[in-house]
Amino acid sequence: MRIFHTHTNCEATSLSGSGQIGRSSGQLVPSQIKKKSPPSTNSEKQSAYSMRSKLETMKDNLRDGAIYVRKQAENLRSIDHTVSLLRNEYLKVMNSNTNPKPGQRPEILLHHQALNSLTSGTFYGHPLFGYGFENPIRIHLKLGSQSKVHSIPIVPLLSSHPLQALLASSKSTQAPGQDLFQSLQVDVLNALLGAKDQEDALELLEQELLRHGNARNRLRTHPEAEGISKPGSPIGFLRRLIMTLSLKNACPS
Repeated sequence: MRIFHTHTNCEATSLSGSGQIGRSSGQLVPSQIKKKSPPSTNSEKQSAYSMRSKLETMKDNLRDGAIYVRKQAENLRSIDHTVSLLRNEYLKVMNSNTNPKPGQRPEILLHHQALNSLTSGTFYGHPLFGYGFENPIRIHLKLGSQSKVHSIPIVPLLSSHPLQALLASSKSTQAPGQDLFQSLQVDVLNALLGAKDQEDALELLEQELLRHGNARNRLRTHPEAEGISKPGSPIGFLRRLIMTLSLKNACPS
């Protein structure tokens, strides 16, 4: 199972450089290394560092997920372009008077190699495309009392029959039919739309996380805004006045 965890003990989890998502290397990433600050109390350090580490970890996980999805979309666009080039090369073969075997044309071999490379692409060891039965990447988020798990699927492009047929045609003595190219480009377009939806969903989650972090900062800086009284605040004065009047009414002279 591929998982992004948000740990309270400041373990950094991301796509980059890890064998498994959700396992810490025991070292802090550069974004978590800060300059030394003046000494503070243990409670202040624990509260501030814990909150910063959780928010930063969730932010890093969303960023890594967005990079992964953008890499999927980039490869899908390159696959679509390569399929179009292959289609044109096979048309040249079909319209040629000499009609050589398609597999003997270096241009066709080159495009087949590019297609193989693009469909087997990875990002920090995680496959961009699969067959549909692979576990998705899961990003765990905790916003206040609400917990969320966002799943990023590994695009099941390798289960496309037109793609597998086109990959196998590199050793064939006959050119693939034009219907095969059309069907494959439809599959690639659908996968690209799915990747775009994932990118939009991750952007919304990042905005939600940003609002949550800003709200936490306002609460720590201006607690009276949430109804928590401070000495000398209007709310604190009003509460003391009500308490004084209540005591006077309860103890008549």
